Amino acid sequence: MFNRPTTCRNPAGPGKQGGHKPNILSGASADWLIARAQTDFTLRDLVTELAEQGVQVDYLQVWRFFHDRGLRCKESVLSAEPLQPRIARRREQWKNYRTKPDTRHPVFIDETWGKTNMAPLRG
Repeated sequence: MFNRPTTCRNPAGPGKQGGHKPNILSGASADWLIARAQTDFTLRDLVTELAEQGVQVDYLQVWRFFHDRGLRCKESVLSAEPLQPRIARRREQWKNYRTKPDTRHPVFIDETWGKTNMAPLRG
């Protein structure tokens, strides 16, 4: 039905599509990443630090590196601010304050016009 050409019309030959791409994160950069994973980090920070070392990678490559090796990676680093004594003391004061009702200023909620039939009308 259709005739296939017996020779390639492109003198350079067909180009390679897809295929295996070597992993950029191997060798010294892989060792550095594994050592760096022992401290707090974000993936975006690691991408920036690798770029400063001359290794151009993107977020997904770093994520796959950690995922393939079963290493945990956090999206955000826990702020050190709640650990400061002044902040911790104020947080405890707030927790104690919110459990005590303020009897000097009572609040009345009028629910006489509240909707009680929450069932849907249709559907």
